[in-house]
Amino acid sequence: MDSDAEVEDYETFFRSVEPMLRRAAFLYTGDTELAHDLAQETLVRAWQHWSRVSVHPHPDAWCRTVLRNVAKSRWRR
Repeated sequence: MDSDAEVEDYETFFRSVEPMLRRAAFLYTGDTELAHDLAQETLVRAWQHWSRVSVHPHPDAWCRTVLRNVAKSRWRR
């Protein structure tokens, strides 16, 4: 079970990086809707691994790396 503090930390992180991830995804794809989907998928993965991401020295960089990998995977399909 997730603690309230953990959820609150994630929500704060989400609000701070989500716009940046959408912009980066748009630069990769040129498609607003796909950029939104890629950013959301990245943030879902961040939540799934939050215990690791939250203690990472640069969690925003972790997300940018995941975003790039998700975008590459979609492009390959």
